[in-house]
Amino acid sequence: MNAFWQEHLEREPRIAPYLAVLARKFVRSGTIPKSITLGVDPEDPGVRRALAFLFGGGDRKDGTLVVRLPERLRTAEALQALADRLGIAAEPDAGADCAAAQATAVLRQGLNYPQYAEMLNGLRNAEELTRLFQNHADAEKRLQGVLRAVAKLEANRSAITLSQLGAEALNDSKALRTGALRKLLVRMLAWVADAAGEPPERVLARFGVVDNPYTTLALLYGPVAYADASGRVWDWPAQLHADGKAVALTWAQVQGMQKLYPVAPVEGVITSENAAPFHHLVESRSSSVCVYTEGYPNAAVMRVLELLAQSGLRARHGGDTDLDGLRIAEYVSRGIPVELRILPRGRVEIFRDRLIPLTDAQRRRAIAYLAAHPEFRFRDALVDTLQHGWLEQEQTCGQV
Repeated sequence: MNAFWQEHLEREPRIAPYLAVLARKFVRSGTIPKSITLGVDPEDPGVRRALAFLFGGGDRKDGTLVVRLPERLRTAEALQALADRLGIAAEPDAGADCAAAQATAVLRQGLNYPQYAEMLNGLRNAEELTRLFQNHADAEKRLQGVLRAVAKLEANRSAITLSQLGAEALNDSKALRTGALRKLLVRMLAWVADAAGEPPERVLARFGVVDNPYTTLALLYGPVAYADASGRVWDWPAQLHADGKAVALTWAQVQGMQKLYPVAPVEGVITSENAAPFHHLVESRSSSVCVYTEGYPNAAVMRVLELLAQSGLRARHGGDTDLDGLRIAEYVSRGIPVELRILPRGRVEIFRDRLIPLTDAQRRRAIAYLAAHPEFRFRDALVDTLQHGWLEQEQTCGQV
Protein backbone atom coordinates (compact mmCIF):
# COMPACT_ATOMS: atom_id res chain seq x y z
CA MET A 1 0.00 0.00 0.00
CA ASN A 2 2.95 2.36 0.36
CA ALA A 3 3.29 2.52 -3.42
CA PHE A 4 -0.42 3.17 -3.72
CA TRP A 5 -0.33 6.24 -1.48
CA GLN A 6 2.94 7.43 -2.97
CA GLU A 7 1.44 7.36 -6.45
CA HIS A 8 -1.62 9.40 -5.50
CA LEU A 9 0.36 11.94 -3.46
CA GLU A 10 2.91 12.44 -6.21
CA ARG A 11 0.10 12.95 -8.72
CA GLU A 12 -1.55 15.61 -6.53
CA PRO A 13 0.49 16.62 -3.45
CA ARG A 14 -2.21 19.06 -2.32
CA ILE A 15 -4.46 16.22 -1.12
CA ALA A 16 -2.03 15.49 1.73
CA PRO A 17 -3.85 17.66 4.35
CA TYR A 18 -7.12 15.86 3.59
CA LEU A 19 -5.56 12.42 3.82
CA ALA A 20 -3.89 13.44 7.06
CA VAL A 21 -7.33 13.81 8.65
CA LEU A 22 -8.04 10.16 7.86
CA ALA A 23 -4.60 9.01 9.03
CA ARG A 24 -4.88 10.86 12.37
CA LYS A 25 -8.35 9.43 12.96
CA PHE A 26 -7.00 5.91 12.55
CA VAL A 27 -3.85 6.47 14.63
CA ARG A 28 -5.69 8.12 17.53
CA SER A 29 -8.69 5.79 17.73
CA GLY A 30 -7.43 2.59 16.20
CA THR A 31 -10.74 2.31 14.36
CA ILE A 32 -11.46 2.10 10.64
CA PRO A 33 -14.26 4.49 9.66
CA LYS A 34 -16.76 3.75 6.94
CA SER A 35 -17.01 7.45 6.17
CA ILE A 36 -15.21 10.57 7.32
CA THR A 37 -15.38 14.34 6.99
CA LEU A 38 -12.07 15.43 5.47
CA GLY A 39 -12.54 19.11 6.15
CA VAL A 40 -13.58 22.15 4.15
CA ASP A 41 -14.70 21.27 0.62
CA PRO A 42 -11.69 22.13 -1.59
CA GLU A 43 -12.22 24.88 -4.15
CA ASP A 44 -9.42 23.79 -6.45
CA PRO A 45 -10.75 21.48 -9.24
CA GLY A 46 -7.52 19.47 -9.31
CA VAL A 47 -7.77 18.59 -5.60
CA ARG A 48 -11.46 17.77 -6.00
CA ARG A 49 -10.75 15.41 -8.91
CA ALA A 50 -7.89 13.66 -7.09
CA LEU A 51 -10.00 13.04 -3.98
CA ALA A 52 -12.99 11.92 -6.03
CA PHE A 53 -10.81 9.47 -7.92
CA LEU A 54 -9.33 8.12 -4.71
CA PHE A 55 -12.57 7.73 -2.78
CA GLY A 56 -15.01 7.23 -5.61
CA GLY A 57 -16.71 10.56 -5.16
CA GLY A 58 -17.92 12.35 -2.07
CA ASP A 59 -20.76 14.34 -0.49
CA ARG A 60 -20.67 18.02 0.21
CA LYS A 61 -22.46 19.02 3.41
CA ASP A 62 -22.50 22.55 4.83
CA GLY A 63 -19.28 23.42 3.04
CA THR A 64 -17.42 20.25 4.06
CA LEU A 65 -16.38 17.16 2.12
CA VAL A 66 -17.60 13.79 3.39
CA VAL A 67 -16.23 10.64 1.74
CA ARG A 68 -16.91 6.93 2.09
CA LEU A 69 -13.89 4.65 2.18
CA PRO A 70 -13.74 2.05 -0.57
CA GLU A 71 -13.36 -1.55 0.56
CA ARG A 72 -9.68 -1.66 -0.42
CA LEU A 73 -8.92 1.24 1.94
CA ARG A 74 -10.91 -0.11 4.88
CA THR A 75 -8.04 -2.16 6.30
CA ALA A 76 -5.57 -1.48 9.07
CA GLU A 77 -2.72 -2.18 6.66
CA ALA A 78 -3.89 0.47 4.21
CA LEU A 79 -4.46 3.18 6.80
CA GLN A 80 -1.23 2.44 8.67
CA ALA A 81 0.65 2.73 5.37
CA LEU A 82 -0.98 6.13 4.83
CA ALA A 83 0.03 7.27 8.32
CA ASP A 84 3.60 6.07 7.73
CA ARG A 85 3.75 7.85 4.39
CA LEU A 86 2.57 11.13 5.96
CA GLY A 87 4.81 10.72 9.01
CA ILE A 88 1.89 10.62 11.44
CA ALA A 89 2.67 8.59 14.58
CA ALA A 90 0.66 7.86 17.68
CA GLU A 91 0.84 10.67 20.22
CA PRO A 92 2.09 9.74 23.70
CA ASP A 93 -0.62 8.13 25.83
CA ALA A 94 -1.92 10.91 28.08
CA GLY A 95 -3.09 8.35 30.60
CA ALA A 96 0.32 6.71 30.69
CA ASP A 97 1.99 10.11 31.02
CA CYS A 98 -0.26 10.96 33.98
CA ALA A 99 0.46 7.64 35.64
CA ALA A 100 4.20 8.10 35.16
CA ALA A 101 4.09 11.67 36.49
CA GLN A 102 2.04 10.49 39.46
CA ALA A 103 4.46 7.68 40.30
CA THR A 104 7.46 10.00 40.00
CA ALA A 105 5.82 12.65 42.18
CA VAL A 106 4.97 10.09 44.87
CA LEU A 107 8.61 8.95 44.98
CA ARG A 108 9.96 12.50 45.00
CA GLN A 109 7.61 13.74 47.71
CA GLY A 110 8.39 10.65 49.75
CA LEU A 111 11.99 11.86 49.80
CA ASN A 112 10.90 15.39 50.70
CA TYR A 113 8.62 14.09 53.46
CA PRO A 114 10.18 10.80 54.64
CA GLN A 115 7.72 10.62 57.54
CA TYR A 116 4.95 10.26 54.96
CA ALA A 117 6.72 7.96 52.48
CA GLU A 118 4.78 4.90 53.62
CA MET A 119 1.52 6.82 53.46
CA LEU A 120 2.27 8.08 49.95
CA ASN A 121 3.11 4.58 48.82
CA GLY A 122 -0.20 3.35 50.20
CA LEU A 123 -2.08 6.14 48.42
CA ARG A 124 -0.18 5.96 45.14
CA ASN A 125 -3.20 4.56 43.29
CA ALA A 126 -5.88 6.42 45.26
CA GLU A 127 -8.68 7.85 43.16
CA GLU A 128 -8.18 11.33 44.63
CA LEU A 129 -4.50 11.32 43.66
CA THR A 130 -5.20 9.99 40.17
CA ARG A 131 -7.80 12.69 39.52
CA LEU A 132 -5.39 15.33 40.72
CA PHE A 133 -2.78 14.32 38.13
CA GLN A 134 -5.34 13.91 35.37
CA ASN A 135 -6.87 17.33 35.86
CA HIS A 136 -4.02 19.64 36.87
CA ALA A 137 -0.74 20.39 35.16
CA ASP A 138 0.68 21.53 38.51
CA ALA A 139 -0.49 18.38 40.31
CA GLU A 140 2.79 17.73 42.10
CA LYS A 141 2.88 21.28 43.42
CA ARG A 142 -0.63 20.79 44.78
CA LEU A 143 0.33 17.43 46.29
CA GLN A 144 3.26 19.07 48.03
CA GLY A 145 0.90 21.72 49.38
CA VAL A 146 -1.40 19.06 50.84
CA LEU A 147 1.61 17.40 52.48
CA ARG A 148 2.56 20.76 53.99
CA ALA A 149 -0.97 21.01 55.33
CA VAL A 150 -0.73 17.55 56.91
CA ALA A 151 2.60 18.39 58.55
CA LYS A 152 1.17 21.65 59.86
CA LEU A 153 -1.87 19.92 61.33
CA GLU A 154 0.26 17.26 63.01
CA ALA A 155 2.08 20.02 64.86
CA ASN A 156 -1.08 22.06 65.39
CA ARG A 157 -2.24 22.77 68.93
CA SER A 158 -4.98 25.27 68.16
CA ALA A 159 -8.10 25.54 66.04
CA ILE A 160 -7.70 26.33 62.37
CA THR A 161 -10.16 26.62 59.50
CA LEU A 162 -9.68 24.97 56.12
CA SER A 163 -9.57 28.42 54.56
CA GLN A 164 -6.68 29.44 56.79
CA LEU A 165 -4.93 26.11 56.22
CA GLY A 166 -5.32 26.41 52.45
CA ALA A 167 -3.96 29.94 52.46
CA GLU A 168 -0.90 28.91 54.47
CA ALA A 169 -0.12 25.61 52.76
CA LEU A 170 -1.20 26.26 49.16
CA ASN A 171 -1.54 30.06 48.93
CA ASP A 172 -5.21 29.51 48.14
CA SER A 173 -7.87 29.86 50.82
CA LYS A 174 -10.39 27.90 48.73
CA ALA A 175 -8.12 24.98 47.81
CA LEU A 176 -8.98 22.71 50.75
CA ARG A 177 -12.58 23.68 51.39
CA THR A 178 -14.08 21.28 48.83
CA GLY A 179 -13.12 18.97 46.01
CA ALA A 180 -10.31 16.52 45.36
CA LEU A 181 -7.68 18.26 47.51
CA ARG A 182 -9.96 18.20 50.56
CA LYS A 183 -10.64 14.50 50.00
CA LEU A 184 -6.92 13.84 49.62
CA LEU A 185 -6.18 15.78 52.81
CA VAL A 186 -8.76 13.73 54.72
CA ARG A 187 -7.33 10.46 53.34
CA MET A 188 -3.85 11.45 54.47
CA LEU A 189 -4.98 12.59 57.92
CA ALA A 190 -6.98 9.38 58.35
CA TRP A 191 -3.78 7.44 57.60
CA VAL A 192 -1.80 9.49 60.11
CA ALA A 193 -4.45 9.01 62.79
CA ASP A 194 -5.23 5.42 61.83
CA ALA A 195 -8.82 6.57 61.39
CA ALA A 196 -9.85 4.96 58.10
CA GLY A 197 -13.62 4.85 57.77
CA GLU A 198 -14.33 7.76 60.07
CA PRO A 199 -16.48 10.61 58.72
CA PRO A 200 -14.33 13.40 57.21
CA GLU A 201 -15.54 15.94 59.78
CA ARG A 202 -14.36 13.70 62.62
CA VAL A 203 -10.97 13.17 61.02
CA LEU A 204 -10.48 16.90 60.53
CA ALA A 205 -11.66 17.66 64.07
CA ARG A 206 -8.95 15.41 65.46
CA PHE A 207 -6.38 17.84 64.10
CA GLY A 208 -8.07 21.02 65.28
CA VAL A 209 -9.83 21.88 62.01
CA VAL A 210 -13.01 23.85 62.70
CA ASP A 211 -15.69 25.35 60.50
CA ASN A 212 -16.09 28.41 62.69
CA PRO A 213 -14.30 29.38 65.93
CA TYR A 214 -17.62 30.63 67.29
CA THR A 215 -19.54 27.43 66.62
CA THR A 216 -16.87 24.98 67.81
CA LEU A 217 -17.93 24.25 71.36
CA ALA A 218 -16.79 22.59 74.57
CA LEU A 219 -19.62 21.58 76.91
CA LEU A 220 -18.63 21.67 80.57
CA TYR A 221 -20.33 21.29 83.93
CA GLY A 222 -18.54 22.19 87.11
CA PRO A 223 -17.73 24.92 89.64
CA VAL A 224 -14.99 26.50 87.57
CA ALA A 225 -13.78 29.97 86.67
CA TYR A 226 -11.27 31.14 84.12
CA ALA A 227 -8.82 33.98 83.66
CA ASP A 228 -8.49 35.65 80.27
CA ALA A 229 -5.38 37.10 78.63
CA SER A 230 -5.71 40.35 80.57
CA GLY A 231 -5.92 38.51 83.89
CA ARG A 232 -9.62 39.20 84.39
CA VAL A 233 -11.45 36.38 86.13
CA TRP A 234 -14.80 35.12 84.85
CA ASP A 235 -16.83 32.89 87.16
CA TRP A 236 -20.07 32.60 85.25
CA PRO A 237 -19.51 28.85 84.60
CA ALA A 238 -19.47 28.36 88.40
CA GLN A 239 -22.61 30.45 88.76
CA LEU A 240 -24.45 28.34 86.21
CA HIS A 241 -23.14 25.20 87.89
CA ALA A 242 -24.71 26.36 91.13
CA ASP A 243 -28.00 26.44 89.25
CA GLY A 244 -27.44 22.92 87.90
CA LYS A 245 -26.56 23.99 84.38
CA ALA A 246 -23.76 23.13 81.97
CA VAL A 247 -22.02 25.79 79.89
CA ALA A 248 -21.03 25.92 76.23
CA LEU A 249 -17.62 27.47 75.71
CA THR A 250 -16.70 28.52 72.18
CA TRP A 251 -13.22 28.06 70.78
CA ALA A 252 -13.03 31.85 70.55
CA GLN A 253 -13.48 31.97 74.33
CA VAL A 254 -11.29 28.99 75.14
CA GLN A 255 -8.27 30.14 73.15
CA GLY A 256 -8.16 33.33 75.20
CA MET A 257 -8.09 31.51 78.54
CA GLN A 258 -4.90 31.58 80.55
CA LYS A 259 -6.29 29.50 83.41
CA LEU A 260 -9.32 27.31 84.02
CA TYR A 261 -9.69 26.02 87.55
CA PRO A 262 -12.23 24.85 90.14
CA VAL A 263 -13.42 27.39 92.72
CA ALA A 264 -14.82 24.69 95.01
CA PRO A 265 -13.69 21.16 95.92
CA VAL A 266 -14.28 18.66 93.10
CA GLU A 267 -13.66 14.95 92.57
CA GLY A 268 -11.44 15.40 89.56
CA VAL A 269 -12.75 15.44 85.99
CA ILE A 270 -15.12 13.06 84.23
CA THR A 271 -15.01 13.01 80.45
CA SER A 272 -17.97 11.56 78.57
CA GLU A 273 -17.83 10.27 75.02
CA ASN A 274 -21.61 10.29 74.57
CA ALA A 275 -24.38 12.83 75.14
CA ALA A 276 -26.88 10.87 77.28
CA PRO A 277 -24.33 9.94 79.98
CA PHE A 278 -23.11 13.55 80.08
CA HIS A 279 -26.70 14.71 80.54
CA HIS A 280 -27.08 12.19 83.38
CA LEU A 281 -23.97 13.58 85.08
CA VAL A 282 -25.44 17.09 84.94
CA GLU A 283 -28.89 15.98 86.07
CA SER A 284 -27.43 14.08 89.00
CA ARG A 285 -25.28 17.07 89.96
CA SER A 286 -21.99 15.24 89.73
CA SER A 287 -19.32 16.35 92.17
CA SER A 288 -16.74 16.24 89.38
CA VAL A 289 -15.99 18.69 86.59
CA CYS A 290 -17.72 17.03 83.64
CA VAL A 291 -16.68 17.49 80.02
CA TYR A 292 -18.53 16.15 76.97
CA THR A 293 -16.09 15.03 74.26
CA GLU A 294 -18.72 14.18 71.59
CA GLY A 295 -16.67 11.25 70.36
CA TYR A 296 -13.18 12.38 69.47
CA PRO A 297 -12.74 15.78 71.17
CA ASN A 298 -12.43 18.88 69.04
CA ALA A 299 -9.83 21.62 69.54
CA ALA A 300 -11.94 23.51 72.08
CA VAL A 301 -12.48 20.41 74.22
CA MET A 302 -8.79 19.51 74.11
CA ARG A 303 -7.80 22.99 75.22
CA VAL A 304 -10.27 22.81 78.12
CA LEU A 305 -8.78 19.47 79.19
CA GLU A 306 -5.25 20.86 78.97
CA LEU A 307 -6.20 23.83 81.16
CA LEU A 308 -7.90 21.58 83.72
CA ALA A 309 -4.78 19.38 83.77
CA GLN A 310 -2.65 22.47 84.38
CA SER A 311 -4.79 23.19 87.43
CA GLY A 312 -3.78 19.80 88.84
CA LEU A 313 -6.82 17.72 87.94
CA ARG A 314 -6.94 14.19 86.55
CA ALA A 315 -9.76 12.58 84.59
CA ARG A 316 -11.80 9.40 84.55
CA HIS A 317 -13.14 8.69 81.09
CA GLY A 318 -16.53 7.21 80.34
CA GLY A 319 -17.13 5.80 76.89
CA ASP A 320 -17.81 2.70 74.83
CA THR A 321 -15.36 -0.13 75.41
CA ASP A 322 -14.96 -1.21 71.79
CA LEU A 323 -11.87 -0.26 69.80
CA ASP A 324 -13.17 3.17 68.81
CA GLY A 325 -14.25 4.02 72.35
CA LEU A 326 -10.88 3.05 73.79
CA ARG A 327 -9.07 5.01 71.10
CA ILE A 328 -11.14 8.04 72.07
CA ALA A 329 -10.00 7.52 75.67
CA GLU A 330 -6.40 7.43 74.47
CA TYR A 331 -6.96 10.65 72.52
CA VAL A 332 -8.44 12.33 75.60
CA SER A 333 -5.33 11.32 77.54
CA ARG A 334 -3.27 13.59 75.30
CA GLY A 335 -4.91 16.54 77.01
CA ILE A 336 -5.23 15.32 80.61
CA PRO A 337 -4.09 12.27 82.60
CA VAL A 338 -6.82 9.64 82.22
CA GLU A 339 -7.98 6.35 83.63
CA LEU A 340 -11.07 4.45 82.59
CA ARG A 341 -14.17 4.80 84.76
CA ILE A 342 -14.88 1.10 84.26
CA LEU A 343 -11.73 -0.95 84.67
CA PRO A 344 -11.48 -4.24 82.75
CA ARG A 345 -11.42 -6.36 85.90
CA GLY A 346 -14.76 -4.99 87.04
CA ARG A 347 -16.55 -4.94 83.72
CA VAL A 348 -17.40 -8.62 83.48
CA GLU A 349 -18.38 -8.87 87.14
CA ILE A 350 -20.80 -5.92 87.10
CA PHE A 351 -22.16 -5.95 83.55
CA ARG A 352 -21.91 -9.60 82.53
CA ASP A 353 -25.45 -9.69 81.11
CA ARG A 354 -24.96 -6.50 79.08
CA LEU A 355 -21.74 -7.30 77.24
CA ILE A 356 -22.12 -7.20 73.46
CA PRO A 357 -20.20 -9.81 71.44
CA LEU A 358 -17.87 -8.39 68.81
CA THR A 359 -18.71 -9.03 65.20
CA ASP A 360 -16.11 -10.81 63.10
CA ALA A 361 -15.19 -7.50 61.46
CA GLN A 362 -14.82 -5.76 64.84
CA ARG A 363 -12.69 -8.62 66.13
CA ARG A 364 -10.37 -8.58 63.12
CA ARG A 365 -9.99 -4.82 63.35
CA ALA A 366 -9.18 -4.90 67.07
CA ILE A 367 -6.62 -7.69 66.65
CA ALA A 368 -4.97 -5.83 63.76
CA TYR A 369 -4.84 -2.63 65.80
CA LEU A 370 -3.18 -4.34 68.74
CA ALA A 371 -0.63 -5.93 66.43
CA ALA A 372 0.18 -2.56 64.86
CA HIS A 373 0.16 -0.63 68.17
CA PRO A 374 1.76 -2.76 70.91
CA GLU A 375 2.21 0.38 73.01
CA PHE A 376 -1.53 1.20 73.04
CA ARG A 377 -2.27 2.66 76.45
CA PHE A 378 -5.55 0.79 76.96
CA ARG A 379 -4.29 -2.49 75.56
CA ASP A 380 -5.50 -4.52 78.55
CA ALA A 381 -9.00 -3.11 78.19
CA LEU A 382 -9.07 -3.97 74.50
CA VAL A 383 -7.83 -7.51 75.18
CA ASP A 384 -10.63 -7.85 77.74
CA THR A 385 -13.11 -6.68 75.10
CA LEU A 386 -11.81 -9.32 72.70
CA GLN A 387 -12.31 -11.97 75.37
CA HIS A 388 -15.68 -10.96 76.79
CA GLY A 389 -17.38 -8.38 74.55
CA TRP A 390 -17.93 -4.65 74.84
CA LEU A 391 -20.20 -2.17 76.60
CA GLU A 392 -21.94 0.90 75.32
CA GLN A 393 -21.45 3.81 77.69
CA GLU A 394 -25.21 4.34 77.90
CA GLN A 395 -25.55 0.90 79.49
CA THR A 396 -23.60 2.07 82.54
CA CYS A 397 -25.47 5.33 83.32
CA GLY A 398 -26.10 5.70 87.04
CA GLN A 399 -23.96 2.69 87.98
CA VAL A 400 -20.47 4.19 87.80
